Amino acid sequence: MPEDLRYLDLAFAGCCPTRSTFPYLCRKSVTECFNRRLVIKFVRAHCLLGYMAERYNVTPIHVTRHPCAVVASFALSDWTWNFSQVDFCQLYPDSQPFEDPRAKEQIHVLHEYSNSSATAKLTALWALMERRVAETPGVVSARYEDLVRNPEQEFPRLAGRVGATLRNPLETGEDSPVTVAQRKGIDIEQRLTSWKHELCFEVQESVRSIVEDIWPAGASLWFEASSDCE
Repeated sequence: MPEDLRYLDLAFAGCCPTRSTFPYLCRKSVTECFNRRLVIKFVRAHCLLGYMAERYNVTPIHVTRHPCAVVASFALSDWTWNFSQVDFCQLYPDSQPFEDPRAKEQIHVLHEYSNSSATAKLTALWALMERRVAETPGVVSARYEDLVRNPEQEFPRLAGRVGATLRNPLETGEDSPVTVAQRKGIDIEQRLTSWKHELCFEVQESVRSIVEDIWPAGASLWFEASSDCE
């Protein structure tokens, strides 16, 4: 839609679409707002990565995380809504004029999970989106766990894969400004693998089963070859 494209065009030009186009977001000083070398975080862009790569001549970077960690994170969130309230059939009706056969397939799968538990719905959405990214040519993927455990090696390697060079020292010793209160100050392994204690075995196996059903390669990646899995 034209309005959606306007929003994206402004964002990729370094402007904030909702604040009079001024890029006001910064973590240090106001001068940071005028930096033309940007990293744009877009958490809902899984199905748009190929399109955006062509439109803006960029190389998308996808940071992926263990599905059980994603489920545990949502369980700890203090939001006014929950995935148990999400109706996939309402959000993604069959009547939508999708030309992409993959999108139609995704909607069909989501409809199958529309009346499932919050965990099942979230896992199904994760598996579909991660599969879509894996099938998109030109996307550079990295595991969140690898970046956190070995930032000095993994971040420069990631930058090199997209033809960039890190100019400033990495700042990895402090919590992010958006870290929730219960996650502040914890050590790396607790941050990465606390889901093993927060999710019972039955829930972990449910997540595994759903991922295997929707994205077998992803199940192999995260539940067989991954050292994070028990």
